[in-house]
Formats: sequence, structure tokens, C-alpha cells
Amino acid sequence: MTKSNIIREIESNLYRIEVINDKIILPSGEQHANHIYVVKPLRASLSFTIDKLSAEIEYFDKPNIFNEQDLVYIYMDKLSIKKRVEEEKIKIYGKSLVGYSKPLILRIREEYDLLLTINDKYFFRANKIELDVKDVESILNILVYPLKIAWIYIADGKVSLKSSDEKIEVNIIKSN
Repeated sequence: MTKSNIIREIESNLYRIEVINDKIILPSGEQHANHIYVVKPLRASLSFTIDKLSAEIEYFDKPNIFNEQDLVYIYMDKLSIKKRVEEEKIKIYGKSLVGYSKPLILRIREEYDLLLTINDKYFFRANKIELDVKDVESILNILVYPLKIAWIYIADGKVSLKSSDEKIEVNIIKSN
């Protein structure tokens, strides 16, 4: 089997979840919730605007899915949360940010536009935020109604951010 065939085989076996506002589309069916809590996905791509949240979340295998009233909790394992940043090497270049943090904590809040905060000290505003998280231990805690709020915890990761008035693009990958 060639390398590209192996990659295709792995990708075809991934458990994919799609989120559009309060609609959570699973391979087994559809659920609705205003609060989504996702622990340790393999990959997550999120797009926030004032009007819409869309996300694609992937796991290697079927995660545990727990639905209680207005919360959908999706997880493979538990992840312990550190309350303080232990190590941070972040630099800002104009409207861009690059660096490393252990842990890395992002907050997204809806106001007149969207406010992105990194480690409670770096602030960016735009009409749209696109976030891609790959191969890191993470928690995505997202409330979509009555307003959009997200808390994203990365245990240990590298971050790169590009910002304009219209859009913020954030990529987070494994630090090693």
C-alpha cells in the first residue's frame, strides 16, 4: 500500500462532526444544542461570524457523546486544565502574532463585532474569525445562543495569527 493510499484509508475512517449554529451533525444523526463542549479532537476547524458558527471536528474513532438538555458533550478522554500560563513566547508583528504557549487560552466574545483574546492579554477584533486546531490536546467550549461565546484551551501549542479589520485567521499546531 502506498503512502497516499494509507493516508486516504485513515481519512476515510475518521469520525467527523459538523456544527452549524445549534445543529450538530453526527454520522449517526442530528442533534440540537446551544452549548457544545468538545474534548481532545484530532482536528477542529471553526468559523465564527456574528450570524453564524460553523465547525468541522474530527476524531480518530467514535467519541463518547453525551446530551443533556441544551449541552452536547463530546470527548475521548479527560484533559486536566492548568489555570495559569506556565510558559509563553509570543511576538506581535503589526496585525500578526506568532509563538508558543503552555497552555494557550483563547476566548471569543460577540459584541458589535467579534473579540478574540489570547492568554488574557492579546486582543484582536474582526467581523469573522477562522480557527484551525490540529494535533494538540484541546478543549472547545462554545455557546451559540443567546450570544456567541467560546473558550478554547490548548494544553501546549504553537499559534500563528493574521488579522485584518474583516477577518482573523488563527492556526494552532503541536509544539514539538
